[in-house]
Amino acid sequence: MRNIYIASCDEEGGIYLCTLSDDGKITVREKTELDRPMFLARENDKIFVLLRAPEGRKNSALASFNVKSDGGLCNMSALYDTHGVVACHLTVDSGDVYVVNYLSGNVVKMPDTIDTHEGKGPNEKRQEMPHTHFVTVTPDNFVAVTDLGTDSVYFYDRDLKFKFRLLVPAGYGARHLAFSENKKYLYVANELVSSVSVFSYDGENSKYLATYKAAPDDFEGNNLGSAIRVHGGRVYMSNRGHDSIAVFESGGGKLALSGYIKTGRTPRDFNIFGDLLVCLNMDSDSAEVFSLKGDKAEKLSEINGIKAPLCVID
Repeated sequence: MRNIYIASCDEEGGIYLCTLSDDGKITVREKTELDRPMFLARENDKIFVLLRAPEGRKNSALASFNVKSDGGLCNMSALYDTHGVVACHLTVDSGDVYVVNYLSGNVVKMPDTIDTHEGKGPNEKRQEMPHTHFVTVTPDNFVAVTDLGTDSVYFYDRDLKFKFRLLVPAGYGARHLAFSENKKYLYVANELVSSVSVFSYDGENSKYLATYKAAPDDFEGNNLGSAIRVHGGRVYMSNRGHDSIAVFESGGGKLALSGYIKTGRTPRDFNIFGDLLVCLNMDSDSAEVFSLKGDKAEKLSEINGIKAPLCVID
């Protein structure tokens, strides 16, 4: 049994505290009401949350809660400006908090160290300017930022001094990333052409290897890539439109698509806890739990009524 937290990005949404049992049953315990939380991150006994535009502000804001011994949230902090519009992702590492603002195309080390990207991509509607989308601290202690607008992954030192960048194919739109379990390969989830770009990872000496489509060739509907995770020698990436999670077998720097986990509508985010995958379906207002034991995923449970769920952490 573990506690998990789901961000519901609705004006009447908030953070849902749920229990996830070892056999895959998910149950809502309580809700902390907030205006349109976008993403969550945890370090020790503190949970950080991005709020899209609280209290009528133009810019997004960062807040935090203390986590009680029973998992409940208390002592909400003041709101801190993220220095941009639509803050969509954050990471916390050794007390450092990094935020990306999608519509402002920047990355911020809170409270006020900022780097704003420049450039655009070939997709005139979606890549008219930089759109930073994801931030993480890498195994070798760089700060990595994906930029959907410029088809790039930027790498900085911990104080946001630029070091180098990697490029995915033009117009593909880098959205999220994950590392292989041995940290030798970098997987970039592309949104605009739903796919995974693979790099052999060695800091500034990293090399692009290949890109693998995440949706079936015969799927004719609109489809956007979303979240990506690595677990048990496999790479998982969600498709919004095809409404699935693509499953790739990984071997060295090569991926092989082995199948799909069918989900609810618009699987925006998912996370893996042990052998349980929790998928959030933004347009179904639902969370599904799948077992990853064995060769094929098995659906174990589902809860409904969580409006626009965008993020799940433990």
